[in-house]
Amino acid sequence: MTRLRHIYRSLRSRLRQLVIRVRFSGVRFGRHVVIDSGVRIRASGNGTVSIGDHVFIGRGSLVIAKRGTIQIGDHTHLSHGLTLVCQSAVAIGENGLVGEYVTIRDQNHGIAPGKPYRLQPARTEAIQIGENVWIGAHSSVLAGSRIGRDCVVGANSVVRGELEPGCVYAGQPAGKVKTIRSNDPKPNDPKPNDTK
Repeated sequence: MTRLRHIYRSLRSRLRQLVIRVRFSGVRFGRHVVIDSGVRIRASGNGTVSIGDHVFIGRGSLVIAKRGTIQIGDHTHLSHGLTLVCQSAVAIGENGLVGEYVTIRDQNHGIAPGKPYRLQPARTEAIQIGENVWIGAHSSVLAGSRIGRDCVVGANSVVRGELEPGCVYAGQPAGKVKTIRSNDPKPNDPKPNDTK
């Protein structure tokens, strides 16, 4: 019975991927990707979404590239209720864990006086999340954030700015709680002012 359930789930996921690819030519899926029920993936205005191999996207998640580029690395697990909206660039490295109801947005509306916020142009700044990063449930990752590899972000945190590799962060805004490993840079660590 478990095997039949797995086959059924796989077939439903492939059908969802096919429908998404037909509607949005800028979306690419790797091998063995699982798209759960109610997931919406869109790429508009020359935006692209590239999803690596063995990625899981949980039910009710929203992944939208509005002119921007979203890259999700291999073996990454995105739990249900994710909101990922991109107008510039968002990259999530391999082996990532993103908890339930996390929000990742690379843009903010302007706040100049004399004009409604909703009518002000969005300011965008790329987000880079390194390999083997765990982002706890209900956290928010703000525009311009850079999370180094091997980081853990505690639940309900607000990430802003640069997080050193190999550390635990928590709070609003997220601050360093402890170091997990040496912070010797590795080849894929985000570097300051690196806009890849």
